This record gives sequence, structure tokens and C-alpha cells, in this order.
Amino acid sequence: MTGQLAPWEPQGRALRDEWRGASAGPIEVHVHGGDVERLDAAHFFREPADFDDWEHSALQAARGDVLDLGAGAGCHALALQARGLRVRAYDVDSHAVSVMRARGVQDVQLGSLAEAPDACCDSLLLLMHGIGLAGDVEGLAWLAEDAARVLRPGGRWIVDGRGPPDEADCGVSRQHLEYDGSVGAPYDWLWPHADFVQHELARAGWRCAALDTPRDGRWLLVAER
Repeated sequence: MTGQLAPWEPQGRALRDEWRGASAGPIEVHVHGGDVERLDAAHFFREPADFDDWEHSALQAARGDVLDLGAGAGCHALALQARGLRVRAYDVDSHAVSVMRARGVQDVQLGSLAEAPDACCDSLLLLMHGIGLAGDVEGLAWLAEDAARVLRPGGRWIVDGRGPPDEADCGVSRQHLEYDGSVGAPYDWLWPHADFVQHELARAGWRCAALDTPRDGRWLLVAER
């Protein structure tokens, strides 16, 4: 096992190796005190024909200039580019950024939502359980504030997530990523139910609507101000 990396670098390394045709196995998501989930890096390279129905719903809701946050290998950004939309793809990992550029994503930025300019997009995409990036309930408030900052008037935030397995409104897990013996620093991950997110965003002045019927705890929302 090598030294600890930045939280998302194991995933970035897996995307790099998958792109090179040299995958060394799955990405492991270690939930502290819980299970280990294994993800195939090939999942991040799917074509639109292989997207789930909820992903098609999310992409169809995008309009205008799009900011795709945590864009990974760029599968959603590429699909939107093919529709003629202008997409700016952000990821915090340099390997993911290099992969997206190699795959033809036209505007790729290394960074988080905090680095995005004010009023830079009409649609903000935060997919693949994107709400988890908030980390906790306080982080959700900060995330909503940053989302409002980067959206232009009349813009929309398209976000998905998954609730906890129990009856709580939301949960927080401590977890880390591992790939090919490389371990990322731990981070917190938010697991809220859709009703909880809609309530919290309404308090901050957002109007929310469901884009997809929740199943297996997963939900998809569009929020506007």
C-alpha cells in the first residue's frame, strides 16, 4: 500500500489507466464501519446508449451553457456537447482532467465549484450522487449558496442523490477511495432523502421539482431560483 493521496486521486488514477487500456482493477469505496463498494472505471466511459433512464432525464433538462461539476471521464459532458450545448467540465483530479481533454471535452477546468466564476452557466449538473459532495447538512447550505452564485438568473441546478437505508432524513458516512493499492484521504459523504433536500433548499429560496421517480432510495431534482 502506498502513501495516502488526495481524496479523489485513486479514482483519477483508475480513469487514467482505463483510458490507456491498462486497468488494474476496480475503484473501491470503503465506508468506515460499513461495506466496501467496488466500481468499474469503465462505467465512467459509457456512451449515451448505455446511460440509465434517470441520466437521460437529467441531461434532457440541461439548457444553455452547462457547468458539469465532478465530471470524471466526461461521459455526460460529451453527450451534451453532441447536442450542441456549450459545456464547461470541472474536476478536482488532474488525471480526470487529462482524460477528458484527450476524449474531446472542449472546456475542461481543474478545480471545484468554489473556483468557478460567478454567473457562468445556465445549468449546473451535479450527478452520480452529486449531493453527497456536500459532506454534511451544513455543507449542503454552502453548496446551495455556491450553486446560486455560479448560475445566471433563471438558471437551474440538476442534482441527484440517495437517501440512507434507515428512516432518517439524512445520514453522513466517513469513507475513502482505494485503487491498485493507492489510498485516498478520508472524506464525509451526505446521504439525504429527496424530501429533506427540497425542504432545505426551499429555506434558501430554491424551487424544486422531481425529474425522476425515486427508486432504491435514488432521486433526481431540478432546483431553480
